[in-house]
Amino acid sequence: MAYFQERDAFICTILPNGNLEVTLADADAREWLSENLPEKGSDRLFWDGTESYWTNGSFYPFDAGKANPFVGLSDAPCVAEDMDIADDGTCEINGAAWAFLEYQTHDFCEVILETGRAEFTRI
Repeated sequence: MAYFQERDAFICTILPNGNLEVTLADADAREWLSENLPEKGSDRLFWDGTESYWTNGSFYPFDAGKANPFVGLSDAPCVAEDMDIADDGTCEINGAAWAFLEYQTHDFCEVILETGRAEFTRI
């Protein structure tokens, strides 16, 4: 098995239509996701698998209720292009934001495992 860091498991790409495509980096990332999804869940794995992005100021997963009034009454998985978090815990989105709006009927990590990609809609 090639050297694998879970922090680089997902690849996020802004599509020409403005949506965000999330894919897996390689076969090792696919194996990691498949093995850990039942125990840890999509939200946790998305945080772990995008760490190299959000620790460097891009593609920050967030809880919709904390940062965006347009999706505030939703449990949809969300991603901000960048986010500032104040000392009091309030969040401010910088740039674009996306949500996986099919969350009520589809788990985005399962969609990635089945189809190779999930598309988050720009909000």
